[in-house]
Amino acid sequence: MGGTKKKSISQMLKAQLAKEEKKPRGKDETKSEKKTSAIDAPGLSGKEFIEEIRKMKVITPYGLASKYNIKLSVAKDYLEMLESKGVVRCVGGHNRIRIFQVVQA
Repeated sequence: MGGTKKKSISQMLKAQLAKEEKKPRGKDETKSEKKTSAIDAPGLSGKEFIEEIRKMKVITPYGLASKYNIKLSVAKDYLEMLESKGVVRCVGGHNRIRIFQVVQA
């Protein structure tokens, strides 16, 4: 029985104009700047990177990611790689976060 009320011509015109104003007009206006997920710090697998790691007392994936401006998953992968090389060892944590320490040479 009820239902929507039939709009007058002027109301329909105003609604149509408002709808057209909300639409993005070009692709350039709607483009948002994407943050690159690539590694920003050059040479993270080099000797300089390992020397910087050796200066840290305790290493966490979050600390590494925030210091070198990389993704957290990339930082976790680097720490696993360094652990397999024998540069760092896991001293604590659980499945969500791990705490690493530099192996004394």
